[in-house]
Amino acid sequence: MVRITRSPKETMEFGVYLAKQLSGGEVIALSGELGSGKTVLVKGLALGLGIDPQEVSSPTFVLIKEYSEARLKLFHLDLYRLDSRHSGFLGIEECWEVSDRKRAVTVIEWAERAKDLLPPERLEIEIQSRGPQSREFCLTGHGEQYLRIIRNLTRSKEKK
Repeated sequence: MVRITRSPKETMEFGVYLAKQLSGGEVIALSGELGSGKTVLVKGLALGLGIDPQEVSSPTFVLIKEYSEARLKLFHLDLYRLDSRHSGFLGIEECWEVSDRKRAVTVIEWAERAKDLLPPERLEIEIQSRGPQSREFCLTGHGEQYLRIIRNLTRSKEKK
């Protein structure tokens, strides 16, 4: 599925709508160039989960931020500074193990830096800049749960 947004506001709205499709246990792997809108999308996801988006920032220097005052706990990982040779020593898999118990959602920026550690079932979102404010989101579901999320998002787009 491909979704185009034309402004940061639309990217946030897309994140809010995506969050409404989540029930807990999901792992969302984000990839895209620096400045492509990964953190803006996470802010929208957070808002959709009931988290103040102003509290959400890229956790580049701390690796993982946890937001628990919401409908679902949100683990926000940023692997930008991660050297893939050392990714196995971080224990980041614990985030999706907690998520898998249906109490949380895990969102990973720069997920390609730990590709070998990602769970086999996940939602991958590749983000590409299509202009100063326009973004293209290419969603790929791995597993029935994620294919269902994409079907729901596709149906909502068709209704508009």
